Amino acid sequence: MVVETRPFDLDSLPHPDISVFINRQNMTAYPLITSLGCQFQCNFCVVSHVTNKQWRPRSVERIVDECATRIGLYPNVRTVVISDDNPLSDRRRFRDFLARYAALGRDQLLSVANVRADTLDTAMVARLKAANCQAICLGVESGDPFVFERVHRGADPAPFLPSIIGRVG
Repeated sequence: MVVETRPFDLDSLPHPDISVFINRQNMTAYPLITSLGCQFQCNFCVVSHVTNKQWRPRSVERIVDECATRIGLYPNVRTVVISDDNPLSDRRRFRDFLARYAALGRDQLLSVANVRADTLDTAMVARLKAANCQAICLGVESGDPFVFERVHRGADPAPFLPSIIGRVG
């Protein structure tokens, strides 16, 4: 039996209740989800199948509110870890989030996982740095052009990444 569900507004959900986490008072990383899904169709990835090729964002206001109100409840948190399926799906939205996150003046470092390398440019890396980002986990998949083409990832970002990161420092 196949059950279809309609996408719901992620902002209608309450902030995650991490009070059920074991040893939460000692946790050093706060998990933050800013969106679900991915609109790309890389042939090695299950995300587009699970999410019906839809990307559903939370509003920047709700994300920033969670950062402002929830993270402070856990004094040992040193890093906010964004683990979206594709956090830079909407670059304008993510730039807005980074600016507002930086404006909070929080001490926590930021870490962003699952970043498509072809979504980075010098300006985005500079914004990540300004928001106290310590780590960007890139999905490069392969350095072999033949393999890269076979996984349907689009333009190969490998040639320009060192120059982007080198210029920002």
